[in-house]
Amino acid sequence: MPDTPKNQTANNQNPSSTQPQLAVAEEEVEQRRFKHTPPEGLVPGTMDALPDRMQYVDWVLFQAESIAITHELKRVQTPVLEKVANLSRGLGAETDSIEDQLFRVTGKSGDAVALRPDHRTGLARAFAQDKFSRQDKPVRLWTHGAIFRVVPLGHGALREMLSFGFELIGEKNAVLDAQLIQMAHKIIKRLGLADVVIQVNTVGCLDCRPEYIQQLKEFYESRDNALCKKCRKRRTSNPMLLLTCKEEKCERIAKDAPQIIDHLCETCHKHFTETLEFLDDLEIPYSLNPQLVPEIEYYARTVFSVVTEKTDRPRVLFEGGRYDDLIEKMGGRPTPAVGITGFVDNLVLALQEQAIKIANPRKADVYLAQLSAMAKKKALSVFEMLREGGIRVVEGFGKNAITTQIEQATKLNVPITLILGQKEAMDETIIMRDMVNGVQEIVPLARLVTELKKRIQ
Repeated sequence: MPDTPKNQTANNQNPSSTQPQLAVAEEEVEQRRFKHTPPEGLVPGTMDALPDRMQYVDWVLFQAESIAITHELKRVQTPVLEKVANLSRGLGAETDSIEDQLFRVTGKSGDAVALRPDHRTGLARAFAQDKFSRQDKPVRLWTHGAIFRVVPLGHGALREMLSFGFELIGEKNAVLDAQLIQMAHKIIKRLGLADVVIQVNTVGCLDCRPEYIQQLKEFYESRDNALCKKCRKRRTSNPMLLLTCKEEKCERIAKDAPQIIDHLCETCHKHFTETLEFLDDLEIPYSLNPQLVPEIEYYARTVFSVVTEKTDRPRVLFEGGRYDDLIEKMGGRPTPAVGITGFVDNLVLALQEQAIKIANPRKADVYLAQLSAMAKKKALSVFEMLREGGIRVVEGFGKNAITTQIEQATKLNVPITLILGQKEAMDETIIMRDMVNGVQEIVPLARLVTELKKRIQ
């Protein structure tokens, strides 16, 4: 028999003696190789939405979707990228959104494109392309996703904003204006937000607005030197935005400016009056705000906004109004429309500032725990049975200790924990544990879904 080298013999005789040393040596080598070099920070104006924040986002979108379903709105999605030419036609080349806020994207495609600053221009482009021509009027739609605007940074301002929109397209009736305000009001109530005011105004139409704009220009002409730099530029390009400036000196002047309510044509006056009457009938509180003028030019007639009050920094939670001329400006048939946009980030901030406790729409009904390899295999089929039976279930398949699984179930605040051990797996039963009082009972797997539905509210 050949001789065995001494080192090989030592290893064969005491294999465990060198393994810890090798492991330590490998770990030291790995530590020397690893250098913690974090990547650069976020793009300014963007944020990571981590689980603590996403539970608020999910809650807001859950309420928005519930209202959309109640009012039979169908969900649509338009591309994040739109051609700049289309956005310019829809938003107006002289608006702040085009001049200052448009997120242009450079690439090799050759087209001038930008990230969408709102959802509505994409929808209007789709309507102008006759993609909804066979739908009954009004076409009732809703959408949600990110919008992008190059806004000044500071005070937590975001350039990527999560929003959702409700749109009623194809009819002029003022009842639709009131209905959209009602939807926003319902969401505010469901979220439990307080100190919120609904502001309403009208910006007239293409027939009556030119005369009013001329009066504004004449009013501000003699006050040009008293305006801020931005407003002096707006005086000739978009004078109605002079009413919205937050500079103290400009606000003082705006209070004495002519009001459009005194210059409406008969049709616009009738439409605005009917909108307010519908709101009164619905008992929805609102405030008339003659200084409420959206930055975007496509609005016509009724405009509205939902803002927080009694705070250092009032936030816009919703804004919207009529855009009867937008689809025609995009090249489509004349099509009246009204819509409202909800700003998810501002709604989340309002919920957090008011310390409102939220429910989790995705909260599990039960936690499924298992105690052995055999039970884990059985638990896979039990999990699918629960899911198909409409029971919202979370599992602890990656954990073995029952104490760890019970701790996780407690943290998730589930009302019931199901415990499957080897004996239960063989007997086709499961232990059902009430997490409030700790009472346990054994239930046949064949009756599990039925028994759970009796106990879950």
